[in-house]
Amino acid sequence: MANPNPTPKVENLTPWVPGQSGNPAGKKPGLKNWSTLVQDVLGDDELLPRLVKLLPKRKQPLWFDEIEDKRFGMAILVAMGLKAVGGDDKAATFLRKTGYGDKLDLMSGGERVKPVYVIDLR
Repeated sequence: MANPNPTPKVENLTPWVPGQSGNPAGKKPGLKNWSTLVQDVLGDDELLPRLVKLLPKRKQPLWFDEIEDKRFGMAILVAMGLKAVGGDDKAATFLRKTGYGDKLDLMSGGERVKPVYVIDLR
């Protein structure tokens, strides 16, 4: 049976020529990539305290005043650490993978032992 709603053909669509960019003009000068923006926010020690003050008092994290490092990165680590200690497997896995990756190199008596690969069997 023929398709009752065929896709119209567009004549001016052609594949990229090998070596040609999809954005020939490139990115605009001074424009930061996403990774750099995230790193800037995580490392900013003034932004998070200002944002926490904007939250209603009941929504502010109880532990926030207790930490010296007021950057987003530290706040994320503390929050995830508290969740992991409380039994949250995903938080514990996030911290382990972020800190150590999937492969752990172990030392025994100063000598390297075979790498241990962590496999989640769930």
